[in-house]
Amino acid sequence: MEKKLVVKRLKDTLEKLKELEEENFSYNRFVKSDDGFCGTVCCVAGWYPKWFPEANLIWRRCPYYPMKYFVDLEFSGGTIYEALSLYHGISEELAQVLFYGDIDNFPVGTAEKKKYSERTIGLINGDISSKKEVEELWAHVIELIETDKIIYN
Repeated sequence: MEKKLVVKRLKDTLEKLKELEEENFSYNRFVKSDDGFCGTVCCVAGWYPKWFPEANLIWRRCPYYPMKYFVDLEFSGGTIYEALSLYHGISEELAQVLFYGDIDNFPVGTAEKKKYSERTIGLINGDISSKKEVEELWAHVIELIETDKIIYN
């Protein structure tokens, strides 16, 4: 995928995230309905069925919690990270950084990783991330891609 399209799709996601009300974003909170909500934990990937249906992610009712939903693939096979990396034209490792907060997979130097080492972005530490922290990470990754300071695919 061309870098221009990669950057556009990442920026589109970041803009949607910025428009999202703070109370509709959380890595630890489930929602009760897909009507205006993310349908899973209220994370970035959880909003994809609504924001970007072409990414082939859908909401499925959780069998253990009938009033809750989770994000799944529209088609069988593969993982959600594979679907997100394919949709964005980025590596699975970078998808794990953006969508899961897995800084260990951040394909940058040690100094760059250190900026994020004490943060608890996403599910990786089981803590609640602020929407602002996630927005900052996305903006930083986009900047690294635009300036060719990161291998993104």
